[in-house]
Amino acid sequence: GMIFFFLAVFFRVIRRDSIVIGILALILASGNLYFVSYKSRETSGMAIITGEETESYYGPFDSATAFFKLHRGMTVEVIQKSQGWYKIRRGDGKVGWVKSGELEVI
Repeated sequence: GMIFFFLAVFFRVIRRDSIVIGILALILASGNLYFVSYKSRETSGMAIITGEETESYYGPFDSATAFFKLHRGMTVEVIQKSQGWYKIRRGDGKVGWVKSGELEVI
């Protein structure tokens, strides 16, 4: 779709509307590229909780609200990694963020 749009803009007489639409298309395309690079940080695998009682949070930062507790030996699915944090999924489907030092990826 985007290729045909750009071809149409280049082969028409350039009007003010076409320029505005072209700029908007470029902004949207750059947003799509960011989304692709963001998605590439997603991962998949399993991990074992190593902390005695590990807190899971709603977000990957220390001031985030605690969500649920995990206990040593529990196995979780790793969904994503972000600056010292792992987004994990428990067996019951609950998803939260855990500090990287609290688990070991297997």
